[in-house]
Amino acid sequence: MEINGEDAEKFASSVARERNKWSWEDWGRNVDRYLTKLEYMLAPDLFIIGGGVSADPESFSAISNSAECKIVRRRWATMPASSARRSSPCLVSRH
Repeated sequence: MEINGEDAEKFASSVARERNKWSWEDWGRNVDRYLTKLEYMLAPDLFIIGGGVSADPESFSAISNSAECKIVRRRWATMPASSARRSSPCLVSRH
């Protein structure tokens, strides 16, 4: 998906944050732009954030919530952290 002519993966992924050495806050603003665009396109009731970011409270709290729908962390209680990092970073729920 493109946002402002850029592939969203290049600025909203965890890999982009690490590669560009962005702070959690800078990266969180990019993810917020991505979620806002998804919300506009899909009109979900809920975003469930998974992957490695959901296992780290500091990174998850960096995501501001400009979207009107609720944003929650996926709980990985039974999944090892290595598996969580390979999973899909964002799930969208619509009722």
